[in-house]
Amino acid sequence: MEGGVLRKPTLSWYIASMHAIPRRLPTFLALCIAAAGILLGAGCDNKDAQAIRAMLVQYDTANNSKNGRLAKECVTKSSDAQYESIRRHALYSDERTVRALGPYIKHQVLMTRNRASAPQLEVLTGEDYLVWTTNEGWFANGDSGWSTSFGKITVKGDSATGVVLQDGKPTGDRVSFMKEDGRWRIDETSMGQHMDQWYRDLAKFEGMSVDDLLIFIEEEDSGREISDSIWQPMIRK
Repeated sequence: MEGGVLRKPTLSWYIASMHAIPRRLPTFLALCIAAAGILLGAGCDNKDAQAIRAMLVQYDTANNSKNGRLAKECVTKSSDAQYESIRRHALYSDERTVRALGPYIKHQVLMTRNRASAPQLEVLTGEDYLVWTTNEGWFANGDSGWSTSFGKITVKGDSATGVVLQDGKPTGDRVSFMKEDGRWRIDETSMGQHMDQWYRDLAKFEGMSVDDLLIFIEEEDSGREISDSIWQPMIRK
């Protein structure tokens, strides 16, 4: 922090620190990553890997055009369960529970509390949450880039992994895909470990806590000032 203002990380820092690029990045982070100019390659694909990349193109289209129904067709059932967990944390979890979450999920819980009302969330399922938030344009807002985010994709039966590239080179980070109901889908639960580290690295670079970083990002992205009440449950059991 300098004078209470978050320093903008350098271009080289973003390139050096990038671990994974999730589709569901809030606009502020998506724009920062896009500005870094990371070049990601595909290599040679078999038929299933080509189908996975085609699905990722659809995912980008869904995200950039705010098409929640199309987005729903691109994620696994375990991803839907994760969205249900985020919805329930936003509604019911106390401060201690939320602060103990990993940064990736915690960010989405805080975003949900800041942008939605309890009556809106109470009637949703995990699937509904994905559809609604995509339709509302909460994430990546025109800057989704999953279709160009992976190098080699390795397929084994009905599961696959895609290697995330950094500065055009393979990293040790992978995102999982599953074939469900005859269609390849991305497993967003596989992004957590990589994204948690990304947030921690950024917070360390800025000399601030992860929680303060998450609040800053959500204020920048939403244009709303956030009070300490964000840590309290929307509904007390």
